[in-house]
Amino acid sequence: GDNLAAVFTRAGLSARDVHEVVTADSRTSQFTRIFPGDELHLLIDSDGTLQGLRYEMSETEILVLSRDADAGYLSSIETITLERRVAEAEGRITSSLFNAALAAGLDDRLTMELAGIFGWDIDFALDIRRNDRFVVIYEALYRDGEKVRNGNILAAEFINRGDQFRALRYETAEG
Repeated sequence: GDNLAAVFTRAGLSARDVHEVVTADSRTSQFTRIFPGDELHLLIDSDGTLQGLRYEMSETEILVLSRDADAGYLSSIETITLERRVAEAEGRITSSLFNAALAAGLDDRLTMELAGIFGWDIDFALDIRRNDRFVVIYEALYRDGEKVRNGNILAAEFINRGDQFRALRYETAEG
């Protein structure tokens, strides 16, 4: 339930500091929309003056605010490149695709993407049988060595009633 004013007050900063930060430029209005779980990193010098602030806007963008003696606060965006690793999951259907995918370590989004890839060939409500199998090769995205989320499926195979279906991700020059 915090807002920027409450966070600043707890840090010993004033309402004027809040105003200067949120009105510094078009990017800093982002600070009026902070949510539970968001983290703000404040740099306050020994005399209690806010010198800088870091706010993670997304997994790949950090809004950085720094005090400039002449211009007031200046903001910039730090872009973080996520490391892409290739991961593999495979499973055998015993009760449902979702249970097998969960047991194989796939999240809900990848499971739905897998079903969407083969949805034209396989009716996942009626055609799935016990012992059908799948293999999924996908991107796992990491930041500073820590997994952030799963990316796209790169390749997949589904064996349904003995019939083998395969798919490969392909992007044209236009995307």
